[in-house]
Amino acid sequence: APSTASISSATPLDKAGTTIRILLHDTQANLERFSDRVITLTGGIDETKREITTIHKRFEQDREKLVEGRPR
Repeated sequence: APSTASISSATPLDKAGTTIRILLHDTQANLERFSDRVITLTGGIDETKREITTIHKRFEQDREKLVEGRPR
């Protein structure tokens, strides 16, 4: 069994260690939430780029149809 002296001398270090572990855990949890938000935002940006590309292609197709259908 550990002696009382070794337990009492380890207590302040253990409190500091516990505090650091809690802070690290909180920081990790916040970073994971932030990362999830960034992934969601960048996914939205990618989807918007695809939609813009699709609309641009359709606009070009419609413009070509109008130009081709115009009497010369």
